[in-house]
Amino acid sequence: MCVSNTYNDSEYQNDVVNRAGAVLARTGGKTVVNTPRNLFKVELNYDTASFYGSVAANYTGERYFTFTNNGGLVEDQTLFEATVGYRFSGSPLLEGLELQLNVTNLTDEDYVGTLGTNGFVNSGDSQTLVAGAPRQVFVTLRKAF
Repeated sequence: MCVSNTYNDSEYQNDVVNRAGAVLARTGGKTVVNTPRNLFKVELNYDTASFYGSVAANYTGERYFTFTNNGGLVEDQTLFEATVGYRFSGSPLLEGLELQLNVTNLTDEDYVGTLGTNGFVNSGDSQTLVAGAPRQVFVTLRKAF
């Protein structure tokens, strides 16, 4: 089993000002854009000579997509994934043969996968938010020689 947690409390220290000292954006004390406070991952693995598998949960906390934290907030999300596989044996033809099944976004969660591809703004909601991938299933058959 593997567990990982990250806690981040990053804030801008000052407002954005121009050369004359006029405030362009009130960012002082605001949370850094696109920075979740919490990231958490837990993964459970099982492996024998022939059978293996894993399940994992990945949590990403909410995050702002404007520098002033007033234009929008991307909700937190938890995504699950799973892997199962079998290593064949018993004859020279089967040695090194492996079949694996992977499922990402196991619960088919709707989530924001990427933000900020068009840059970030001081305030407002003119942000680029890209939808995350739906549930995907992959089957792999491989042979080592």
